[in-house]
Amino acid sequence: MTTLPAWIAFTRRGGTAHKEGSLPSIGTPSHTTWWWEERIWIPNAHGSGIAVAIEMVMRQQAAAEKQKAEAGRRSTRRAQFDGAYTQAAAWRATVVADVRRHNSERRWFTSEFLKNHLAARPALALPDDAFVAMFADPDIQQHLGDRLDEARKTSALWRADLSALIAERNEKHVLAELERCRPLFDTVESQPLTDEQSRAVICFDNRVQVVASAGSGKTSTMVAKAAYAISRGLVAPDKILMLAFNDAAAKELGTRTQLALERVGLAGITIQAGTFHSFGSRVIGQATGTRKRVPRWMDDGDGVGHLSKLVDDLKDKNAAFRTRWDLFRVVFGRDIARFG
Repeated sequence: MTTLPAWIAFTRRGGTAHKEGSLPSIGTPSHTTWWWEERIWIPNAHGSGIAVAIEMVMRQQAAAEKQKAEAGRRSTRRAQFDGAYTQAAAWRATVVADVRRHNSERRWFTSEFLKNHLAARPALALPDDAFVAMFADPDIQQHLGDRLDEARKTSALWRADLSALIAERNEKHVLAELERCRPLFDTVESQPLTDEQSRAVICFDNRVQVVASAGSGKTSTMVAKAAYAISRGLVAPDKILMLAFNDAAAKELGTRTQLALERVGLAGITIQAGTFHSFGSRVIGQATGTRKRVPRWMDDGDGVGHLSKLVDDLKDKNAAFRTRWDLFRVVFGRDIARFG
């Protein structure tokens, strides 16, 4: 038979309770490292029931504390997510609005489009991987509620390669425009444009360089690009300037452009065409009020020869100029090449 102790002691130390089975003598010191201690002695007849009740209360308190800690953790995590998501969603809204505008106007997505939106992409307080991983958290999904679908779209764009998306969209744009504007590409010049020429016409980045051999159709591409820009409403006619290196080429460019516009039903529209020299002279005249005249020998095919003669005359007349010119020649280490 098990002998039960006559007394049961309940000791609370630092927030915990301990049951002991013997009654210590009065004044016995308490050997404990806890910073506080409270001991209550009660008869064993009531002690067992009280012990069970106390244990139950302690479990409830522990569960409540755990629940409170978990609620605090969820609240903190949601706040962190909301801060990052607000920034990412605002960035996505700007990108989407710009994309829709470009699509409605059937415009090319330029290098500046990509550069500007990448520069505007905010730096979140959370690492990207941690932010994206939060979208799979059931608590975050419950927190988002009706916003979950839009939030997933934000997550998808946030982790996407924006450069690749824009390149893919521009390629789709090219294919659609090749089909839609085929009549223009076939009639704008005396011969239908090739696929390469048509693609160069459609590409409307802010800076486009066409590299091709002589006689391969660069002028046709320029003429067609002007007609395409006007017909699609991309650029107003008075905002187009076509330049060539000499008068003959500039006149040919202007004539061919006018014929091209008539072929595609844009008769009566005029586009500025001239030489680099005449354009520069006009700008200087507008800025200074005095328009300088470009020497006629600049267009006779031997402009470099005339310049060389002027340099030689200056060298004979001015010793200081000769010294500076010789230094210039030594630094560059080569003769003046003939034009062309």
